[in-house]
Amino acid sequence: MMVGRRALYIYFLSVLVVLAVGLLWEFGLEPLAFDATDPESARDRWEFMYTALGVSAVGLVVPMVLLDRGFRKEQRLLEESGEREKQFLHVFEYSPIGMALIDLDGQRFKVNHALARFMGRTLEELENTSMQSTAADDDLLRKSQKLRQQVIDGDLDSYTNERSYLHKDGRIVWGEVTASLLRDEAGRPLYFVAHTLDITERKAHDEALKKSEARLRGAIDSLQEGFALYDPEDRLIAVNAKYVEIWPHARDMLERGGTFEEMIRANVAQGLIAEAVGREEEFIRARLAQHHKTSINIERQFTDGRWYRIEEAPTPEGGTAMSFIDITELKRADEARRIALHNAEQSSRTKSEFLATVSHELRTPLNAILGFSEVLGSEYAGPVSAEKNKEYADYIHGSAQHLLALVNDLLDISTIEAGKRDLTRALISATDVIDDCLQAFDPAMASKRISFERQVSQGLPDIFVDPRAFKQVLLNLLSNAVKYTPDGGTIILQASKVRKMLSVSVADTGKGIPEDLLPDITDPFTRGLRDPYRTEKGWGLGLSITKSLVEMHGGRLKIESRVDHGTTVTVLLPIEDDPLARVAAGQTR
Repeated sequence: MMVGRRALYIYFLSVLVVLAVGLLWEFGLEPLAFDATDPESARDRWEFMYTALGVSAVGLVVPMVLLDRGFRKEQRLLEESGEREKQFLHVFEYSPIGMALIDLDGQRFKVNHALARFMGRTLEELENTSMQSTAADDDLLRKSQKLRQQVIDGDLDSYTNERSYLHKDGRIVWGEVTASLLRDEAGRPLYFVAHTLDITERKAHDEALKKSEARLRGAIDSLQEGFALYDPEDRLIAVNAKYVEIWPHARDMLERGGTFEEMIRANVAQGLIAEAVGREEEFIRARLAQHHKTSINIERQFTDGRWYRIEEAPTPEGGTAMSFIDITELKRADEARRIALHNAEQSSRTKSEFLATVSHELRTPLNAILGFSEVLGSEYAGPVSAEKNKEYADYIHGSAQHLLALVNDLLDISTIEAGKRDLTRALISATDVIDDCLQAFDPAMASKRISFERQVSQGLPDIFVDPRAFKQVLLNLLSNAVKYTPDGGTIILQASKVRKMLSVSVADTGKGIPEDLLPDITDPFTRGLRDPYRTEKGWGLGLSITKSLVEMHGGRLKIESRVDHGTTVTVLLPIEDDPLARVAAGQTR
């Protein structure tokens, strides 16, 4: 085509040259050529004229030859182009694959029989229709338009995407579209040629697979145990929500296909496994050795206190399925049962020791009462003098008082443990109650030559408590101090206001309490064979009663002791625990 055009241009140029020579001949050369006065000059002009005529002749013949060749070549190209077009149309019409010719803006397109059948329509029905009218999803249509524009702009050579179409019967069919752009010889875009592969069945299969996977995922996520799946290369390929809750970094491991060893190392590095702390590499080696066994069932404690049972089993394709079952509550229940069993055994021992103590404590004063009363009644050693009579009566009275104190302690502790001990509060002077209690122990301290120090702060505020209970607490503290302080020892009583609390402490220089006995020293009936004070009278209910009464007032009891250095017992009580109760009781400041 281009050769024919160039020959035509040359032909026209040659014609112009001939015309120019003719004009020169007509108006200038002819007179000069026949100038007889100058023969030599005339000869030169004739030679020039013949040369010009020769050039003109060549200028006419050569373009004609080139023009003829160009026309024939162009004719041949047109014939070949027509043949190719016929072949293309034949392939287009009868191709088993759906094909379409789409204009540049995508508004109109021509389809073949296969594509028409794919959409359940005829060629006539699709003639002069737009792509929008057959699209089932506008988003996918817009995506196709964007891809076509990228091809037109030269950013892409071609594109492939999935499209959904509206079938004539109303259902949606899917096609995988591959499109390329045809351009002319100048590179200008003409139209798109698109091939459409029917993938409806594949999409249906994929959708069914997705639903199946979703159901499986839902079932796995609903499990109350952690689940993980490793492939034959030991890479993590699936986890459920519980597993991610247990191992927060599992999601990242899943996304990048982390291995089991990487997972274990991450767990250890984050300090999640209690057993691995301080022996990280040793634990990792042991855990990997376990993992490579056929199946395992182990228990692990995490550093946050949780316990998990880990089960691993091989899958048919060579992978590993793992489950993590939270057994924390089971472990706590086992621990509770163990403690309960220990406490039951301890309680049984304590009961036996307590019964032995009761037998001893009751037998001693009862023997004294029976013995002295028998002496008084029988007079087997002769008449009893008035002086001896009084002495024996004092022994009997003292033993009876001791028995009464023992019985009162039993009644107090049983009432408190049954929750039947009520408090009747009143606003009282703490200083007055302290002094009354000290006065009651003056004779006992004097008989043992005990040095006593009273350190009571001036202006100690009144306290809203049960007067009887408060006095009983102080008497118990002083009684223990006097009982366990050796002759010539020292007792110090301190009382002061500490913030909104009344602090009363009694310190002695007795033998002290062993450290291993301190945690149980206030438990009822624990005074047994291990108690260094068991040679003293009583069965050790005083501190238990004291602690209970203090806690009933919202206070607390603190005991500090060192063997051979003595013991300090401190009571902290709210100064005014319940103002409304004080007002209701008719108390005023």
